[in-house]
Amino acid sequence: MKNLHILNDDIIPTSVDLITQLLTSEEAQKQFFAAIYHQGRVSEAANRQSDLELAGTVVSAIVESELVAFLKRENSKRGAKKNYRNGYIPRELHVGKEKLPVQIPRDRNGVFRPSFVHTYSREFRPSIEDILSFAVAEGYRREELAILLYQAYQDQRSDGLIIAKQMPILFESLEKWLTAPAPGTIRLLVGWEKRVRHCAGIEKRICGVKQLEPDGTLSGICAWACDADSDEDIEAKLIHFVKTKCGVNTVQMLFALNHCDAFESAAKKAWPQVKFPAV
Repeated sequence: MKNLHILNDDIIPTSVDLITQLLTSEEAQKQFFAAIYHQGRVSEAANRQSDLELAGTVVSAIVESELVAFLKRENSKRGAKKNYRNGYIPRELHVGKEKLPVQIPRDRNGVFRPSFVHTYSREFRPSIEDILSFAVAEGYRREELAILLYQAYQDQRSDGLIIAKQMPILFESLEKWLTAPAPGTIRLLVGWEKRVRHCAGIEKRICGVKQLEPDGTLSGICAWACDADSDEDIEAKLIHFVKTKCGVNTVQMLFALNHCDAFESAAKKAWPQVKFPAV
């Protein structure tokens, strides 16, 4: 599974890797997804609390890893004083009727957008779409999604049928969640944005990590491409990427999710034989 941010020769794990490391068994993975999406499958209070603690650990680790990658820092240390530059801010994620404490890293070089907390704080319902949105955003392939759905739901239907029925719903869900409306404006999954800077008189907002190797996710591809100096360079990088690293299905999905003129043009030039969905 290619889901690593490659930055300055340092490999920084994304949330999929962290989940894999922390949840080593299939049963632990099932319990994590059940807890974080409020599936209500764990009835005993003790087990429920254990799952919530596990979910809190994973979510905190996800936010931490994204901050490390985003700010190009080795770590984010706690400070002795409250106004210390780096530290942690306590937050609570509301999972059903319970509160899940999470430590959010802070740094004056970046701005934390609450969209990540809001995403996890909403009242989750037993929904395949929620799990699919989370998994696709983190770089899961279609085959891996089928396995994830089987683990989470123990569904006896064919894996291909599950994916085929849910992909149209997934597109609609992800479009609202991950759409990048224009070149140079990218929304990271966890809500981190670089502060706006002025370069050559042009306001340039980049949400992502410079010199980011595309990891196959929408935010990874766009952050990597939009680090170019012009729309022409962006298109050239995108054409190269979709020709060398993307399959047709991946390009079609990204095309549907990314309302970006440069990406649209690049996708059509790289795959002239493919009929792309209307956006």
